[in-house]
Amino acid sequence: MDILGQLIKKTPEFPGKASRLVPFWMSNRDRRSIRQRALSGNMKISLDLSVPYEAMVWLEREEEDDLAIIRKLLKPGDVFVDCGANIGLWSLVASSVVGSRGKVFAFEPNPLTFRKLINNLEYNDNATIVAFNVALGNNQG
Repeated sequence: MDILGQLIKKTPEFPGKASRLVPFWMSNRDRRSIRQRALSGNMKISLDLSVPYEAMVWLEREEEDDLAIIRKLLKPGDVFVDCGANIGLWSLVASSVVGSRGKVFAFEPNPLTFRKLINNLEYNDNATIVAFNVALGNNQG
């Protein structure tokens, strides 16, 4: 069990937590570890701790303020477009809010990352999210 990771996740901020404890954990984490994190609306996301972004998502230290805004702005039945969906964090949170009457369109151009996105959608058996393995932009290429 990862006691230090759990401590970081469960305790409120204190002096040295962000500046010392999190970097220490990041440099000493089990890089072969796949973890799951519960999200709102009974959603779950699978995270590869060898990827720093995913490790920070597992610690609940990445994009939390933005996810709170999504939860406040969206309503059941809304449509949400996730451009650069990565592994699906925002898409899954948005889906939990818009519900079965809404729709989420997730666009992720990187084939390896897109596979992770699809795995997370399948993991949640989510029909609200439609994923596309394409980039969006105002130029071709």
